[in-house]
Amino acid sequence: RHPLLVVSARRRLAPSSSLSAYVPPKRPLSTSSSVASPVASDDDDEENAIRMSDYTYELDPSSIALYPASPRGSSKLLCVGPDGTVTHHPRFDEAFPALVREMGGGREGGAHVVFNESRVLNAR
Repeated sequence: RHPLLVVSARRRLAPSSSLSAYVPPKRPLSTSSSVASPVASDDDDEENAIRMSDYTYELDPSSIALYPASPRGSSKLLCVGPDGTVTHHPRFDEAFPALVREMGGGREGGAHVVFNESRVLNAR
């Protein structure tokens, strides 16, 4: 298993809030193919079917970024290790280069990096 690095460089959390870890669904994902899939296969029974309620959670409104980080590199960074350990880094621009070198340098397969490129629609 490779480390997973989740990056959000476009958002800034409210000063009083903190990052929370990804919570996996209550039921395991189907692994009937070579790649894990959130879609239940034909031979899965009803008990293993994925439901929207598996992904329902409470989100404090103060944890939702209303404006981009300023300066851009000051956003936070969440890193999930291969063993499931979660590390919070307060500054993306300081932590990211070192983490990429540490995770990808010399390791077979390297790290998986996921960039959050989502944008907020200005609908006010």
